[in-house]
Amino acid sequence: MITFDWTMEDDEPAYGSQPMLPDGKHVAKIAYVKCKTADWCKGERNPDGSYLLLGLDVTGHARVWDSIPINRKARVQAVCLAAKVPLPTPDAEWDELTLLDEYVTINSELRTSSKSNKEYVAIRSYDARQ
Repeated sequence: MITFDWTMEDDEPAYGSQPMLPDGKHVAKIAYVKCKTADWCKGERNPDGSYLLLGLDVTGHARVWDSIPINRKARVQAVCLAAKVPLPTPDAEWDELTLLDEYVTINSELRTSSKSNKEYVAIRSYDARQ
């Protein structure tokens, strides 16, 4: 059994205590990768609503999340090219975990949600590093 001493100070900063990533070009580590499904991305070209969820870490900033519906072929390919991993091929199994711990160059932009009126970081593009 584990006993927690909640009076101790954490070594890690609290979630959300780091500043949001500013607009511009950054090098990010792909720290989280998962294929998921959701109703918001279901459509004729994506009937089961599959999407790729990426958690991107840039030192000194809060994690940035990017959800990419799998039918957005150009976007998935851009992530793979930026990470320098093999591209998915049609009708073949693809292991999204090949992206984990790879570094990518991203162009970010701060936006405001029209529904919640909260600010968030959007990934405008993934760039193949030189």
